[in-house]
Amino acid sequence: MYIVDSGNNRIQQFTGIGVPLLEWGSQGIGETQLNGALGLAFDSTGNVLFIADAANNRVQQQTGRGAFVLEWGEEGSGDGQFKVPSYTAVDETDRVVYVVDSGNHRVQRFTSIGGYLGQWGTEGSGDGQFLNPTGIVLDEDRNVYVVDTGNHRIQKFTRTGNYQTQWGSQGDGEGQFQSPSGIAYDVGDRRFYVVDTGNNRVQKFSSSGTFVDQWGTQGSGDGEFNNPTDITYHSTKAFVYVVDAGNNRVQQFGKLGSYIAQWGGK
Repeated sequence: MYIVDSGNNRIQQFTGIGVPLLEWGSQGIGETQLNGALGLAFDSTGNVLFIADAANNRVQQQTGRGAFVLEWGEEGSGDGQFKVPSYTAVDETDRVVYVVDSGNHRVQRFTSIGGYLGQWGTEGSGDGQFLNPTGIVLDEDRNVYVVDTGNHRIQKFTRTGNYQTQWGSQGDGEGQFQSPSGIAYDVGDRRFYVVDTGNNRVQKFSSSGTFVDQWGTQGSGDGEFNNPTDITYHSTKAFVYVVDAGNNRVQQFGKLGSYIAQWGGK
């Protein structure tokens, strides 16, 4: 498991039960240096990482042991430029990298070596528009799901950005959100897990966006959250890992939300 330790400008690697293995990175603009990095994705081999180096307005590609490979991007609103890129995703072919360009309210597509392929999204609340989007995930059919944070919803697109559907609205009821951020997908059960940051909980949905379950309340105890930001699903072990940012820890759960363990902390 790789954790973006944003405040320390580094990447930390752990086993699936939280044993530290490796860390690298420092604040700066050089190779393997970071500045407020937010999310990362890795290819199907687990050997190549694509890191959203947010304040440096670039994507860095590194090996799974922290060696620099290449980078692309600069500040701006043109093709291949960024304004606070936040999260990345890689399709199952390892050929297409999706980058959530949060400050420009869009998603951009690249080859695995940074070649620009296309984009979609503008600022707004209509179908296919975004307001500071963050999380992103692909399903087995390469449909793309984007966490439209400022609009408190999830939007679904084809792999090239054609709008399909959406779910969610602002609130604290079942299926509602308050500034959601991370999203994960369980391909076996075809279920989505969404970090509902402002409500300090995780919500679970069917593949069509129907509410299934939820867990979590505000706090620092086991299974409680303080501004959680990201989530991932371990398909082999059926574990859910939540980045509990405000408590400076990662919590591990079963797929039904049962608390298992945690590591980190202030």
